[in-house]
Amino acid sequence: MAELDNRSQVGKGLDLLAEGLYPTVNAIMTASYGTADWPDKWAEEDSKKFRRATRSKYQKTDLQVQLRAILEQGSRFKGVISWTSNAYCSELKEARNQHAHNYPFTDALNLYCKLTSLLGPLCTQSGLLILFAAGTIVCYWLQS
Repeated sequence: MAELDNRSQVGKGLDLLAEGLYPTVNAIMTASYGTADWPDKWAEEDSKKFRRATRSKYQKTDLQVQLRAILEQGSRFKGVISWTSNAYCSELKEARNQHAHNYPFTDALNLYCKLTSLLGPLCTQSGLLILFAAGTIVCYWLQS
């Protein structure tokens, strides 16, 4: 039962992470590419770089795309996401992949700590407040 609860909580946490990262990643990538259609431009770059068509369209709201942007284009996020938080991105990307492929989660607390460490600095920018209490992730939108 704990595994199912962990899996459910990890899924919720990853969804909240994607929601929390979206405004920052989208703003930085839009400015970097000079267009709101940055996922298409990035997919075109990848097609040329890897000399093959991309298998699927990149989505701004896809956590894998967001984490990849932070990891592969980290200099664009300098001053917005700390190097410590940036280091968590590879672990969170792996956790996202494990969740997507139905691997079990036994140490959800460690993942929650990384989620909140990455989201912490972004919360004030997006108005999203993430709390972890009593084994549950709670999300609040702060009213301005």
